[in-house]
Amino acid sequence: MNGLGLAEKYYFDIGRRPLLDACPDVPGWAAGLAGEGSDCLGFDDEISRDHDWGPGFCIWLNDEDFSRYGEALQAAYDSLPAEFMGFIRENMPLAGRRVGVFSTSDYYKRFLGRPGLPATNFEWLNIPEEYLAVAVSGKVFEVYGKDAGFESSFCAVREGILNFYPEDVRRKKIAADLARMAREGQYNYWRCLERGEAAAAYMALSGYISSAIKAIYLLKKRYAPYYKWALRGLREVPGCSEFCSIIDRLVSAPSDMAALSDANVRERKLALIEEIAGEIIGELSAQGLSRGKESFLQSHAEEVLAGISDKELKSIHILAG
Repeated sequence: MNGLGLAEKYYFDIGRRPLLDACPDVPGWAAGLAGEGSDCLGFDDEISRDHDWGPGFCIWLNDEDFSRYGEALQAAYDSLPAEFMGFIRENMPLAGRRVGVFSTSDYYKRFLGRPGLPATNFEWLNIPEEYLAVAVSGKVFEVYGKDAGFESSFCAVREGILNFYPEDVRRKKIAADLARMAREGQYNYWRCLERGEAAAAYMALSGYISSAIKAIYLLKKRYAPYYKWALRGLREVPGCSEFCSIIDRLVSAPSDMAALSDANVRERKLALIEEIAGEIIGELSAQGLSRGKESFLQSHAEEVLAGISDKELKSIHILAG
């Protein structure tokens, strides 16, 4: 059983009734598991169980309800059995409290730096994508009180984030990733190899791959998660299998040190870099974001940037975002 399934069963079998008994007049709450952790992304495995994994769930209250019922509900939560189905959650203090009772504002402030949805394009732009991915990870198991007219502010903000970036912000971020790809993979990587700088070539290639993965997430209107899960998550996105296959071939090719002395290795890796660029150019064309025919991604970045209607957003450095 994965962590989300365990958490949902723990909530309905063990947690729900004692919390309702503790505060029978609470208007409602959203219950689920979301936030940081591989379990919230659905990527947890046996390796994940060494820290901060196990039975537990979140209760999200509207702010006014939290001030009235939060303390009593947290006390009831703390009294729940630590062990369930043979698992015990080992909390990791450095990661902060991930389960229990939260106000909507406190939950979103942790990831967005504000109690609710960003209000401007620049507010959206300045939130790291992985924080947005974390904020809407996991699953809401139940909105208790919905039948009686309760409206969850937690779910309203969550739905707003899931609707994705404003289009101008999406374009700005795509343009930035394309420009980084052009700089690191199509320009600097080859030059680093020509100068015999294997470590610099390694960093350039890593930057290229990271920006390529982020660009595909943006093109698919998904938030890119923390880097160690980014490619794993992309494998589950429809239409991304060929892109992921090329990435796999690139990272499994001989090292950049080998590319210094072996022209065949160097040419193979450069060709794979261009294959990745080609996949992205095809998606840009399909979405009408760029009609350019050049293989160099900088020109596509500039065309995507030119399509932004927010003049102030368009005026900042192309790599910003």
